[in-house]
Amino acid sequence: MLKDDERYAQILHEKEIISSMDLSLFLESLDFVIDSWRQSVDAFHLDFADDFADEAMAAVMECKMVISLSEVAGYEGDGVAGYIEILKTLKNMRTPFKKMANAYAKTPMLCIWYESLPTKLTKGYSEVHREYIRVRAKRDMYAKPHNYYETDKELFR
Repeated sequence: MLKDDERYAQILHEKEIISSMDLSLFLESLDFVIDSWRQSVDAFHLDFADDFADEAMAAVMECKMVISLSEVAGYEGDGVAGYIEILKTLKNMRTPFKKMANAYAKTPMLCIWYESLPTKLTKGYSEVHREYIRVRAKRDMYAKPHNYYETDKELFR
């Protein structure tokens, strides 16, 4: 379960995803998880190992792309990815990780851990998005309109 890795152990096992930095570190750690899984399964000479790992890596890359095009990542353009679209993309990541988890079907602890990674990502993204909405609402509540003085004049006429 990769607990001895200094860089990713905390985000993979203990720490909750509560900021965009945590989210990007977790997505980066998934690349490490997939590479480690591929290396560990290579010892068994399974034909499907590379296919499963490639499928999982493609799903992680798709998640990275969609999240990078979101408001949470600071993207402000025409192609902003919506919250529901991102959740659908994150949900699609479950299938490749379930396939990876099934390789450890006889070791329930590992199987459950691999299956839980996409859920942790979805939950973390939802928390980061909720915090983004909270901060944006607070900022907009205290912002004055550009024509603040003109509207005051019209009110008192």
